[in-house]
Amino acid sequence: MKEFALPTTSPAFRAKSRSTNLLSISGGGFRGLFAARALELIESEEQATCNEIFECLAGTSIGGIIAIGLACGTPASKIRRAIEKFGPLVFRKKNCWAGWIGAKYHSGTLLRAIKAILGSKQDLKLSEVDKPLLVVSIDQSAGSVRLLRSRGLAGSDADDFTLVEAALATSAAPTYFPPLERGGRYFVDGGLVANAPDLVAITEAMHWFNVDLADIYMVSIGTAGMPYYGDAISTSGRFSWLIRHRIFSLIAGAQDGLAKEQAEQLLRRRFLRIDEVPDFDIKLDFSDVGTSRRLLHLSEKAVQRLSEHDLELRNQILRRRVSS
Repeated sequence: MKEFALPTTSPAFRAKSRSTNLLSISGGGFRGLFAARALELIESEEQATCNEIFECLAGTSIGGIIAIGLACGTPASKIRRAIEKFGPLVFRKKNCWAGWIGAKYHSGTLLRAIKAILGSKQDLKLSEVDKPLLVVSIDQSAGSVRLLRSRGLAGSDADDFTLVEAALATSAAPTYFPPLERGGRYFVDGGLVANAPDLVAITEAMHWFNVDLADIYMVSIGTAGMPYYGDAISTSGRFSWLIRHRIFSLIAGAQDGLAKEQAEQLLRRRFLRIDEVPDFDIKLDFSDVGTSRRLLHLSEKAVQRLSEHDLELRNQILRRRVSS
């Protein structure tokens, strides 16, 4: 990782003059369809893009892919359609033995999906992106978190990852997809440490934008996951934990819940969570037509519920435009 320093060109030297509106998008595999649809509905109702509504975009895993697409100006509707189209292909299982030896899924189709979302911007580097953007990954070669930042967020300290590389680095879920290899280093899914990057986004905004906690507003988008409970594993054997990808699912789900609770405690009435708990567990690699319909229904239900019960809070946060 780079040695920490504040360059004179950094946005952090901006005077404390206005509030900051953040969007944080959780990971969750194909369940990212929930988040994409919710953002599509918000863009439609607000008659504004996420780039216009939010000062900074943050995401992990599929949430990171969505955030990268939004930062490039891709409409949420296009991202939603790409997830629907490519999801069943991305989560097409290998043959039985190949899945035991390597990752459960190939990353080739995931790469195609990412390119479909980014279009002509796919080879753009984070250091060339003016929209403040943050995605979370882990450099497993160094055993440390790697926060990937755009020029709009970190100025001359921005990363030189291409947008495709950043998208693959944040979404390479262990046991599901192979890690991203770049320059002899290997990067895996940031969901192991920040499946919901809410707290990361808050601290990054305070640092780079030089704003106080009291001036931060956040919309946090979940992916219709359920707490990972029941059918507990009582043995300590590696086989029992790995056979159903238990370790990653447990860590990501628990972290997501913790981050949401802490962010809400910090921001209170300046925090808006959009999520819905399904009536059955939707695994991150469930991608059939029935699952798509269920996720779309849940996202519409969640946004409608906000309109009915949290209208004042919703308007306060969503209509706090970047240009204001």
